[in-house]
Amino acid sequence: MASRRPELILLVPGLAAELPGMEAPGFPWPETPGLDRLLSRARQAPGPSHPYDAVFGLLTDGVQGPDWPAAAPSYLADTGREPPGPLLRADPVHLRADPVRLRLFDASALAIRAEEAEALACAFNEAFDAEGLRLETACPERWYLHLPSPERIEAQAPRDLLGRPVDDCLPRGSRAWAPFLNEIQMLFHAHEVNRRREAEGRPVINSLWPWGGGEMPQPRAGVLAGVWTDDAIARGLAILAGVTESPTPVDAEAWRATAGEGRHLVWLDGLAAAAGQGHVESWLAALSTLEETWFKPLSGMLGRGRLASLKLWSCNSKSHEITMITYWNVFKPSRHFSRNLR
Repeated sequence: MASRRPELILLVPGLAAELPGMEAPGFPWPETPGLDRLLSRARQAPGPSHPYDAVFGLLTDGVQGPDWPAAAPSYLADTGREPPGPLLRADPVHLRADPVRLRLFDASALAIRAEEAEALACAFNEAFDAEGLRLETACPERWYLHLPSPERIEAQAPRDLLGRPVDDCLPRGSRAWAPFLNEIQMLFHAHEVNRRREAEGRPVINSLWPWGGGEMPQPRAGVLAGVWTDDAIARGLAILAGVTESPTPVDAEAWRATAGEGRHLVWLDGLAAAAGQGHVESWLAALSTLEETWFKPLSGMLGRGRLASLKLWSCNSKSHEITMITYWNVFKPSRHFSRNLR
């Protein structure tokens, strides 16, 4: 008989980050007894190297990155309907030129207002209507480019490029993307929305980042009982697979209070942005919060038999797997989690 206790896959991208000063003796690690114990008692196995590898691997029939067909499931989550035709994610970004390179900052750093998104989309659609292109702002942070026909594109997800030089990572494919993006940048630069943002001291929305093309993937049902995340792509894949999807819970106790039996995926994304941009203080603060709200409570749940098993995926190509039995293995003393991740 299957256990009525839930099984949990905890997806924590950024947990295995290598940040400046981390190897120094005086690095200000917070106390993490819950995470230390979990990883010290875990068995290692191969795991995903990217959060989208994780969710596409669990919820679709064999889709692999790095060119995930992200736009279609994301659109489903944002609008409640499948795309009417070919489309891409065309996310609003701020491209900042430093003395040497061009760096990208995504919508999480822009605080875009709904009326700003609509105004820029309207200007785009007027400019590119003759080409059969239409920009839709399903929400202020996620925009979609409807295409007259499918187009091949190779482009990284903006979350993987935060604050990084993008000169060598610009989208490529069947369209001449560089000249097209230059046209968009000139259009947005002159727009009243950005003149107002600049006057208010806010970063301008000066480009789009197209990515995530491809057909809606084939769903893989029966693997998960629930998906808990704020990521639109993962939510859309869950909807497609007929899996219950919910927002990221505030803490482990809130999740456990509503999770039924079966295997659940919880995606905790609080570390990823800080890790990607090398913000040590923000990363440490987020880690401390996750220890109190997730790692320590989950350690207690395993110890008290309220959780059948836990797989922790930090997107470093490893899976750390703990059961109620291995949790009580006294021959594996606790040591700092960073030693177990590497």
